[in-house]
Order: sequence, then structure tokens, then C-alpha cells
Amino acid sequence: MHYPVQHGNENRIKNGKNLMVFLRYGVVIVIAIIFLINWFFYNSLHDRWINGNHPNHTAKEYFILGEMVYFYRMLIAKVFYIHGPALSPLNNLQFYLTEKGMSYIPQNDGEGAFWRFKHLYSYDILKSNYPDDGTPITVDAVSPAWVKLLDDIYNTMEALGTKQIADKDIDRERYKAIPFLAHYYSINKTYLVGNLPNPKRKIRYVNHRDLIDRHKRIVTWLTMCKTYWNNHPETLNVIRFKSPHIAMMYYDAIIDSSNYILHRELLDGTFRCDSFYTHLYVEKRKEFIDFIKTHSSFIPYRLVRYFNELTYETYDIKRLCNSLNKSCGIVPDARFPTKKWLQENPPREPWNYDELIERSLEKADRRRS
Repeated sequence: MHYPVQHGNENRIKNGKNLMVFLRYGVVIVIAIIFLINWFFYNSLHDRWINGNHPNHTAKEYFILGEMVYFYRMLIAKVFYIHGPALSPLNNLQFYLTEKGMSYIPQNDGEGAFWRFKHLYSYDILKSNYPDDGTPITVDAVSPAWVKLLDDIYNTMEALGTKQIADKDIDRERYKAIPFLAHYYSINKTYLVGNLPNPKRKIRYVNHRDLIDRHKRIVTWLTMCKTYWNNHPETLNVIRFKSPHIAMMYYDAIIDSSNYILHRELLDGTFRCDSFYTHLYVEKRKEFIDFIKTHSSFIPYRLVRYFNELTYETYDIKRLCNSLNKSCGIVPDARFPTKKWLQENPPREPWNYDELIERSLEKADRRRS
């Protein structure tokens, strides 16, 4: 008795084997391609950074690996939240490579601070990401996560602003990094003293003299950046036409810092119409408006609107500008508040600027007499 041959089953088995072979070779090919891409990636970075033009070669090995990890973190962050579980292993690896590499850099060299800026903070600054340690935003408590982040950012800025950097390429980059850090610090600084955005948080912050001293140093470091840009036309052109957001961060941070220093002077009764920080505040406001006007074709409108609201449109800023005009004869800039706005927004305690300025000026007169 003859049974018919099950050709269909044989074909299915054969096709299944072929598929497995195809998948096996496909996986091998994909792995080989990934390996080659990373091999070329690593070698291109190695050729750039490990040569006679760059010091700290042992540290640079970690910097190169950190650059590769950073690239993949940014790629995956297009799909997943950068501080979520999906990216947690790469985030931990990034931190390890940064800290380990920095241990091979001399203590008096600020190169490691640039690593921290680029690999640990730059993305969060651009995306305005905030730390979360579970502190309720409805409770006026100090968040330990905010304190740690802002202190770390300030310390990174301080290292970039005060230490020498032997690597000339990274030394040039510091003058772009400092405005990023200063801007993020400035817009979030009051989280150092509380969680709720209310008037009490501002005066609480101003009453911390050590925090106001930080702003005086930030002004020094930002001024250093502007001087470098003006003395290096190539960098200045990059800032003006390719990366105008860096200049806008510079102006926002230096205006904000001088503003808070003036508030401390008002409380101390040491405010002067012709003081360094009064002049700086007024001068930088005018410069910022001129910069926006002359570079409007290079700056997205949403960015202009954001910085405009941040730097010129708050109640405190408008009332302060009115009082500077009234008591000192200073017209800060074209954003001077209208009479209608002033009528609708009378002075509020504790920032009655007319009284604070007059008190300071009377105190100065008594000292002179």
C-alpha cells in the first residue's frame, strides 16, 4: 500500500529552516553593522581628541566613551523621557564615565566642569527639565533635589569661570557653556528657598546674602564671556548668527542677577542711582532689546516671546523701572510701563520701590552731611 508524499509538510519544514537561517544571518549582519558604526564612531572621536593638541589623554578616553553614550541617550530621549526607566542604565553609565574621567584631570583644570555641563546638564537645560524627589509642589517646602541640582550647576559654573583649562578647544567652549548654566540657575534659583511661587519666596531669597553674593560672581563670569566673544570674531559670529539663544541666555542671566543684587541693596538702604549694578541693569536691558531687533531674522518668535515675558513683563520689573525713572531720572528702555498699567497695578509690599529707593537716597544724603 502506498501513501501519498506529504510535499506540503516538507516544504513548510524547509521554509522554516530557511527562515531560521535567514534570521540568524540577519542578526549577525545587524550586530556587525552596529559594531562597525560604533568602531568608526569611536575612532573618529579618538583621532580628534587623542593627539598632541589635547592634554589629559587618559581622561579623554572616558570623555570619548561619554560622547558616545551621550549621543545614544539623546537619540533614545526622542522617544522616552530622559530620566525614565528606559534610560536609567545609560544615565548611570554617563554619570560613571564623567566622574571616573574627571578623576584623571588635575584639580586646578576646569575641563571636567565642561564635561559635566555637556553630558549631565545641557539637555535638561535646553528642555527645561526639572528634578523630582517627591516634594509636593503644593507645599512651601525646600526640595532636596532642587538644592542639589542648583548647587551642582553653580559649582560647575564656578569651575568654568575661575579655573584654567589646558585643552584649547574645550577652553573656547566654556564661553558658550556659562550662559546656559547661568540662565537655568537664574530662572530656577528661588527653589533654593521654597517650592511655592509666591512673593514671600523672592524676599526670602534676597535675604540670603550668600545667594546674592553668588549673583555678583555670576555677573563677573558672564562679563568674562562677553569680553571673550568681543575679542574673538569667529566665536561672536557663531553666537550672533548660528546660536543667538546663547546670547539671549547671557542677557537674561546678567539682567536677572543685577536685578536681584539691586533688590538686596534696596533692602540694605545702599541703593544708588549711579551704582555699578544700577548702570549694568539698565545698560543690559537696552542691549538686549537692540540685540533682538538686529537679529530678529535669526531668532524664532517663540524664543523672543519667552525671553520678553521673562525679562520685561513681570510686575516687579515694571514697577522697578517706573521707580528708577521717577526717583533717578532713568528711562531703562522702550519697555517702560504705560500710565494705564501703573494705575491698574499699584505698589505692593514688600516691594514698594518708590519708598525703598527714596529711603536709600535719604540715607546717602545723611551720610554726606
